[in-house]
Amino acid sequence: RAAREAEDRKLRELEARRAKTKKAQKEMMEQLRRKQEEEIAHREHQQRKASAEAKIRQKAASITLATATDAIYESHVAAYERLRSMDTIAESDVPWPIPSNVLLLTPRDDAGARKKKIVRAISRWHPDKFNAAFGAKLVETERDAIMARVRSVSDAVIELRQVFN
Repeated sequence: RAAREAEDRKLRELEARRAKTKKAQKEMMEQLRRKQEEEIAHREHQQRKASAEAKIRQKAASITLATATDAIYESHVAAYERLRSMDTIAESDVPWPIPSNVLLLTPRDDAGARKKKIVRAISRWHPDKFNAAFGAKLVETERDAIMARVRSVSDAVIELRQVFN
């Protein structure tokens, strides 16, 4: 009888070990499956990101023409700075950059010059910064139109930052 109980105990221990092994194998397979799914999702995300970046670069390259001169850039900056001394600002007072060259790039601008112009344009055209600097001076009836245009310019600048960085 004692031998039978010992044999039964050994059988239960063996079954318990097998169950633990099966459970461990199942957990490992589940972990492996999750890891593979995460890797696939990561690869798909990277592909979508690369595709979106390529589209942005292509679009920016097709619409950004380095047609400005240093004189045009300096006169634009000076006109923008004159806004600070104005009592009221209408939409026609704002020196809007031309859509085909929002950064006012010149043909001889290198990577460093482009980066400086991007940083300056972001600080100029970011909607919050623009509103902080000029919000109180904007003609009330034109405020929404001005801020919509500022957001549009800001979006274009940020898109170009992604292209040139």
